[in-house]
Amino acid sequence: MMRLRLYGDPVLKQVSEEITEFGDNTVELKATLIKHMRKYGGVGLAAPQLGMSVRAFCATIGEEDKVFINPLITNVGVGYVRSREGCLSLPGIVDELNRIKKITVEYQDEYGTHYEDTYEDRDAIIIQHEMHHLLGVLFCDLLSELKQDIIKRKMAKLPSKLVKAYKREVLKSKSQPKR
Repeated sequence: MMRLRLYGDPVLKQVSEEITEFGDNTVELKATLIKHMRKYGGVGLAAPQLGMSVRAFCATIGEEDKVFINPLITNVGVGYVRSREGCLSLPGIVDELNRIKKITVEYQDEYGTHYEDTYEDRDAIIIQHEMHHLLGVLFCDLLSELKQDIIKRKMAKLPSKLVKAYKREVLKSKSQPKR
């Protein structure tokens, strides 16, 4: 069973590996990322957040859910935008960051087709956030040491609550008839 990885999981701190083979595996990867992004209510989800240390993420860009494989920022515009961000791997944690306002990204889709597109504002923020995951960087790593310490303490209290919620969810699903 694939699960969302939370703060403290070592896979979130690893630099992800490039994807070199495209086909059924990357089509399935895209479907898995989008399914879990929707399940957890996110606007982006990186493969490491599901325990896969590969260079891929999905994001809701405009109205479309897209997959970005082996992404690389090739150009940055002038200026920053202040962003209020959270992360599925850090439930309940939200803070503000400065992000580059406009970026150009080279990437591949699930079939290996190459693209180069420019994104601004919200879309650029989401892409930068997800690309940091591929480098083993969480958004809280970009905050002050004081804020990082506060987050670390909050997250240390979280696992027992999550384990209880997870057990309730599993027991509930087992008690429902299978279709």
